[in-house]
Amino acid sequence: MMSTFLQSAYSEPDDQRRAARALLALPLIVSAAGGRVDAEDLDRTLSLCILSPVVRSMGTQETEDIAGECLAVMRELGSEELFSDVIVGLALEMAESAMCLAIAVAVARGPLNEARKGALRAMGQRLGLPEATFIKIFDVMNMLSRQWPEEGHHVVR
Repeated sequence: MMSTFLQSAYSEPDDQRRAARALLALPLIVSAAGGRVDAEDLDRTLSLCILSPVVRSMGTQETEDIAGECLAVMRELGSEELFSDVIVGLALEMAESAMCLAIAVAVARGPLNEARKGALRAMGQRLGLPEATFIKIFDVMNMLSRQWPEEGHHVVR
């Protein structure tokens, strides 16, 4: 049964808004893994999430409002409750997009140790992503986060 807090935060029946909430919630959960989400974490997370056309179409104010709702749920009830709520009825395509954004946020925060990789893998499993799909997403998001090569690396043509 959904808490009164979640009912008020998630009373909007709009499917696009609900998808945007899921696309924002997972990266925010990753951002909050180290404790709380400060202004810098929030800015970085939102700037990565606008890669999604669903999030981008919501506009800046609506996106910030949805992110604020997600953060309020995490503060009040915890990340697990937010995650459990947003994945209900989430289409596989949106789950893949949410996983892309969550991994983008994770790699933007720095190198991933085995524990962080395991947490992302568990998130992918709960989203219903096949292992092969998770690995593809993980590999591509890591490729996108590469820094400029150090001197001595050669360009392959």
